Amino acid sequence: MPEELLAGRYRLDELIAQGPDCEVWRAHDRQADWTVAVKLLRAEADAVTRGRFTRRAQALAGVLHPNVVTVLDVGEHDGVPYLVMEHLAGGTLEGAGPLPAAEVRRVLGQAAAGLDALHRAGLAHGDLKARDLCRAGTGVVKLAGFGLLGDGLPPPGARALPVTPYRAPEQLEGGAASTAADLYALGCVGYELLAGRPPHTGEDLAERHRGAEPAPLGPEAPADLARLVMALLAKDPAARPSASAVRQALATGGLVETGAWAPAAGPAPRDGAAGNPPSPGDTAVYTPGPGDTAVYMPGPGDTLVDEPAHDRPDRRMIVQLVVALAVIAAVTAAFVLWPRSDGRPTAAATPTPTAAEPTAAEPAATTPTPTPPPTRTPSADPAPTLTPTGDVVTLGPGRSDSSRSTPPGGWRTYLFRLEEAVGIHERIGDISPDAAKDARKSIAKAAERLQRGRPDKVVEAVQEFMDDLAKAQAKGEAPTTGPLADMQQRWNS
Repeated sequence: MPEELLAGRYRLDELIAQGPDCEVWRAHDRQADWTVAVKLLRAEADAVTRGRFTRRAQALAGVLHPNVVTVLDVGEHDGVPYLVMEHLAGGTLEGAGPLPAAEVRRVLGQAAAGLDALHRAGLAHGDLKARDLCRAGTGVVKLAGFGLLGDGLPPPGARALPVTPYRAPEQLEGGAASTAADLYALGCVGYELLAGRPPHTGEDLAERHRGAEPAPLGPEAPADLARLVMALLAKDPAARPSASAVRQALATGGLVETGAWAPAAGPAPRDGAAGNPPSPGDTAVYTPGPGDTAVYMPGPGDTLVDEPAHDRPDRRMIVQLVVALAVIAAVTAAFVLWPRSDGRPTAAATPTPTAAEPTAAEPAATTPTPTPPPTRTPSADPAPTLTPTGDVVTLGPGRSDSSRSTPPGGWRTYLFRLEEAVGIHERIGDISPDAAKDARKSIAKAAERLQRGRPDKVVEAVQEFMDDLAKAQAKGEAPTTGPLADMQQRWNS
């Protein structure tokens, strides 16, 4: 197989994972000229299993979220179904614990956000494990490892459901995959990340899942985080918090007592969730950038906490930015697929490869402590110019300051990310109303200048944003950690 091009396009380079039904390969997409991960169903699979695999892959392809591995292609080669996913370079969380409580909060929050997107699309993971939480090269956590168990049907070939340290008790009693079972598995992962071991181990693992209570977490686990993890491990599926409740609680720090959760229990997904697509507003515009990260436009219910019902004054600008991003995504796709005169495809600005399974050893990015930006003096260098895409800045001769070049994904993407970061901090209450208002004024000014075709002036407006942010931080009116501080640090580096 490694000597053969799958579907005339994918060169299979290295077998990186395998299970009873599938193999996962690190592969090279010769058409787009980037590294991908290819999951192949075993050739001996029967027709029923092949149909399940294809339906499952097609359903997963409709879930676009920064915390869910992206399905790039679904097809069949010599009668064998396959799916192509992004390649993740940062490893998995298998064996990663114990981790500091702050890191566990971050990991569980991102995993819960991915599960929330999956569940709202009518899908369940069905077999979540620590190794299915994969890191991108930037450190972003993404759900991967989607197998056939998530379609709510028994394992192929009349096999027994495998007992793992993450299996929900109701699944061991013959229940199908469900959103509540995913949340139990997430609780097992959270427990393992805090304690360095799963909540249940040993030969009688199935019985312990059904009836034994896990040992209390030690003093290294903050009380509120321990309550959340133990709530996820409830034997009664209806007593577990939903993925949305977990995500919101971790984002706001407002973890409540067990029993006050929105329930996670719900009907099992249909086979592959075929015909059960995301609701309007749940589809994301997904623009990969260097470091295999992406920009995600939240739809209704996608914010960390519910937004106020009224529109903000700058809503029109945000709508314009979202529309512009959709155009960028379409243009990028066109460049990837547009053939050269020699018959080879022309790849657009290629994102750093990403994956569904651990492969190449690449250290996860760390977030350094942000520092206030230095005041920059306007340069006399030649002004940047626009390429036909409308958002790529070409610096003049002699210009070496890389912070003035176009950020990953273009200026429109960058401005949206700034506004989104302000909104996150505003909703969790760690930025003052005045600081948030000033920040949005600077973003609006930058967006207006970009619309007029002046990317050099966009740089000035963003620098004004960063200067104002540093002043607000000095007064204690803006956060020194989180999304805004991360973007500030990258701007200054």
